[in-house]
Amino acid sequence: MSASSQSRYAATRATLARCERIQGLIDREKCKWRICAGKWGKNGCPSYEPHIPAY
Repeated sequence: MSASSQSRYAATRATLARCERIQGLIDREKCKWRICAGKWGKNGCPSYEPHIPAY
């Protein structure tokens, strides 16, 4: 991971951490969607892929 990628990742994670402190589920999720739109699973954004247990 290059230095600029690490910086982008760290900045995104810091912004998402601020979203987590927002009161109210809807506003908190809107904050995450604003930051990660089109980037799910990249640059520090969560992936939201379903976790299917392997039996």
